Amino acid sequence: MATVTRDSKGVRIWFQDGAGKRKSIRLGDAHDDYATRFALNLEDLNSAVKYNATIRSETAQWAMGRMAWT
Repeated sequence: MATVTRDSKGVRIWFQDGAGKRKSIRLGDAHDDYATRFALNLEDLNSAVKYNATIRSETAQWAMGRMAWT
């Protein structure tokens, strides 16, 4: 499960990776709705890797949109 926290530096998402290690992603000064959506999509991606399952179509579209930024 991903957790959204806010501190003096902005928003951070805490999650466990496929190996069970606790990791975080800092989103900076992101809006709470964006951070929550990010966390839900991250959870879906992690579940797909962990259980060798497919991701939701909304998550796939979100991920492709993130790749366009790079």
